[in-house]
Amino acid sequence: MNNKGQTLVLFLFIMPLVFLILMAVYQFGNAELEKKKIENSLKEVVQYGMDYQEEEDIEEKMIAMFQKSFPNIKNEWIEVDVDSEKVRMTVKKEYAILFLARPMIRVSCVGENIDGKVQIIKE
Repeated sequence: MNNKGQTLVLFLFIMPLVFLILMAVYQFGNAELEKKKIENSLKEVVQYGMDYQEEEDIEEKMIAMFQKSFPNIKNEWIEVDVDSEKVRMTVKKEYAILFLARPMIRVSCVGENIDGKVQIIKE
């Protein structure tokens, strides 16, 4: 018996599923990489905010500093809260993964003085 036709039909059913799984792994990996990039930049900006906490327009400077690295993130998706002991910054970003409806990447970092040392904590 010749089963070349069966193999071809099975291949045509299985190949799109394999391709879809590979694309999903690639897209989720890229989303995680983007989140890590945002997190690293956010830690640097929060560290800057902790160092220059007393300046009166520090929130605007922190937003401008962050947007040098990520100019495509809108201002309304960046939240900065500076008080006497803490600096908190939260960033949201839309990220399209396959056919999903624009999930959000959300990263938040807090800087605070603990025993005279500046600690940056990812929330």
